[in-house]
Amino acid sequence: MFNISPETLKHLEELAQLELPLGLEEKMLQDLNHILSTFEVISVVEKPPESGVEQSAFLRADQPLPYTDASRLFDPSRLKNGFLRVKPVLEDKEEEG
Repeated sequence: MFNISPETLKHLEELAQLELPLGLEEKMLQDLNHILSTFEVISVVEKPPESGVEQSAFLRADQPLPYTDASRLFDPSRLKNGFLRVKPVLEDKEEEG
């Protein structure tokens, strides 16, 4: 069983560069030990065996369809010949000349 001692809490305070008020140290010890005990319980719980049901049985069969009206997605002034115009990402220095 994990248990944080007051000395360990003091060390954690120094590492985290915290200064806990005197009344809060005991509460912090209780809270941290409770959290650690929860993790201990979780680690003991056995995971059920994997079921043999295929995931695909729960998925619908989508049929992709072309989207022909791109003007509804973008500002029509940014379209040229049905394609979205964007600024060049990579430019060759020789072509700029």
